[in-house]
Amino acid sequence: MKFVIKPLFVLLLLISNLYAPAAAMPASPSVWTAKTPARVQELPRTSGKSLQDKAQMALIKQLGSNYSRIELKPLSKPKSSEYALDGFKASAAVSFPVARRVCVWLIHGKQRIPVWFRVRAYARVLIANRLINYNSQLPEKAFSWQERDIAGLNGQPARSIPKRAWTKSFIEEQGILLTRQLKQPPLIAQGQVVKVNFHNQHVRLVMDAVALADGYLSQMIRVKNPLTQKSFFVKVIGSQEAEVSA
Repeated sequence: MKFVIKPLFVLLLLISNLYAPAAAMPASPSVWTAKTPARVQELPRTSGKSLQDKAQMALIKQLGSNYSRIELKPLSKPKSSEYALDGFKASAAVSFPVARRVCVWLIHGKQRIPVWFRVRAYARVLIANRLINYNSQLPEKAFSWQERDIAGLNGQPARSIPKRAWTKSFIEEQGILLTRQLKQPPLIAQGQVVKVNFHNQHVRLVMDAVALADGYLSQMIRVKNPLTQKSFFVKVIGSQEAEVSA
């Protein structure tokens, strides 16, 4: 009887161990891994359009006092900036008359952003109603005031017609009168009768002669003796007056 029970007990013990619940394993922490790494990007604080508007307003303010009307066309589109708009300073090198293309620099520390504009700048100027010859007295009635775009003009427009002014060059019909085209009248004009003083240590003579060229102070010009028809050089010393020193 003992021989039968012992093997049976061992068999039952093996079966009970086989179906016993497994010991609880310690829980491991869960780990989540993203398939693609996330990128955090700071959005720009100032748009390119805001920068362009700031540059445009700064240029209009700088030009406004010299012109009756200003038209600007943007030629470049600045990129957005990480800096605040109030931190930028606008700077533009402009002359009078202004150029047809102007660059406004927006500056923030070491960052410099160029913004280009095409410019039309209108002002009231003197326009020639007809062709005016060079080296002649400027006729006041030959001009009228008109509003014109003077951006890119090669010279400063005259603000008025000086009295007794002369021309240095031709002025075309419908051309703008420029200050560089004007000069003071000569002390002696070609064709005028000139008082010529001859003097040395012992003799002083005065005679009339005809000027063969215009003359300014201290300039040497040629004159002609109307009696002998001979010409000679004299030094201009005043209005219709010259001298010859021996």
